[in-house]
Amino acid sequence: MVSLGRNLTENEKIVGKELVENSFITQEQLHQAGVLLENGQGSDLNEVLTSVMKLLSPGTYQTVWAFTFRNRVIDLNSEKIEIDPEAVKLVPRKVAQELKVFPMRLEDGKLVVAMEDPLDKEAKSKLSEITGKPVKTYLPLLGEIPKDLYEQYYPELQSLCRD
Repeated sequence: MVSLGRNLTENEKIVGKELVENSFITQEQLHQAGVLLENGQGSDLNEVLTSVMKLLSPGTYQTVWAFTFRNRVIDLNSEKIEIDPEAVKLVPRKVAQELKVFPMRLEDGKLVVAMEDPLDKEAKSKLSEITGKPVKTYLPLLGEIPKDLYEQYYPELQSLCRD
């Protein structure tokens, strides 16, 4: 029988081990996810565990991944977070929603964004191409960008959404 999918990457094995050690999933569930991935039933471990097997929320997987690899995490619901309107202006709302990013500020010539999937090199590359700036990413604390941020910082579209 020909395999349609692929094996777990080294990083996925590390995250899988963390998920098991911290009781998010069992060793058997991790093994089953690997088999499903090998059979082409998902593009990566995240998709298999969250969408195919429905064992985790995307936010849980992303947060464990971020802490495992020491990625920067940000609480977008915090009162203390400051959003720079100049950074928001660099990224059209449609692009921000499509790439699942939210521009926060400019820092040392880089565009700092919250990004639901900081592993998505294609999205980071597209964002850099559109803005002409290198991109520095933060993972939203719960794995998702709050939808009301788009409403708050892209007010020109609020009236269109209400009609």
